[in-house]
Amino acid sequence: MFDQIRRLKAARFASRRGKARVPNDDAEKAVGGRLFFEFVSQELKNERERRAALDSRSVTVITSSGSFVTLSFALVAVVTKMTDYRPSQLTIILLALATLALCSAALFALLASRLVFYVVVTTEQLISWTRDEFWLDEEDNARWQLTHANSRTIKSLRQGNAVKANRLLYALWAQLLAFGLMSASIVVVLVEQL
Repeated sequence: MFDQIRRLKAARFASRRGKARVPNDDAEKAVGGRLFFEFVSQELKNERERRAALDSRSVTVITSSGSFVTLSFALVAVVTKMTDYRPSQLTIILLALATLALCSAALFALLASRLVFYVVVTTEQLISWTRDEFWLDEEDNARWQLTHANSRTIKSLRQGNAVKANRLLYALWAQLLAFGLMSASIVVVLVEQL
């Protein structure tokens, strides 16, 4: 019975032109299963590392956006206090838009760092694997179960990481817009001082 189940599970893996191929011997099946298991395990590790890197970048964007907002207000305070300069309406609008863009960047980064839930093996599944029918199963069948579970987790991690990456991209564009607006406001101030 277990031999039939093993052959059916092995047939699920390989298909050529819609026809399932059952391995000729146990050695071929064991090598293939081991390779798939190692590959999927490495992919799961890569996606978890990518998620951690995206979360780290989100914190960096939040920090830098806050720093640049503070810097822009400090710049305005210094310029207006030292020279009794009264900024033009254009300068005020440019600085207000730059501040809004930096706040938007921080908001996108906060949304990117937000916890995205992903599919993991349920507690019930873990408990079921401790039953004799799984616990005493052959290594190849256990590897197949684990590879299937990890593949589901990888799929949800990739979807969540794609969302995080898109939000960080929006944050980057918002920061670039803010730098452009701040630069324009500095040019306007310098021209008005001449």
